[in-house]
Amino acid sequence: MVSPPADGRIVEVLDTEYEGREITKISIFMNVFNVHVNRMPIGGTLKAVTHKAGKFLAADKPEASYENEQNVIDISTEYGEVTVKQVQVCLREGLSAMPQWVILSLSASVSG
Repeated sequence: MVSPPADGRIVEVLDTEYEGREITKISIFMNVFNVHVNRMPIGGTLKAVTHKAGKFLAADKPEASYENEQNVIDISTEYGEVTVKQVQVCLREGLSAMPQWVILSLSASVSG
C-alpha cells in the first residue's frame, strides 16, 4: 500500500518512463493552506536521499517535476524499489517556492 507523503491534491497520474524504466508517476500539489508535513509513503528501508539543484518553474509546467530543484528519495520495499521526489515549485513569478511531491514507482509489482 502506498500512502500520500503529504497533504494536497493529486494533479496527475501517468504511466511514463524515468531513467530508462517504465513507471507510474503520481503528482501531488500542496497549496499554501495544506499542512506541510512530510511522511514516508510506503514501508521499507530508506536507501538514499539525493538533492538535485535546478530551476523554480511554475507548478503548472509539466517539466517542473524534472527540471526544478528537488530531493530524490529511494526506498527499498517488499514490493520492489520506489523513488519519491520532493520538487520545489513556484505558484507564479515573484511568489516563493513550495514543495510538490512526485511518487515514482519503479517496479510494476508495487500496488496500492
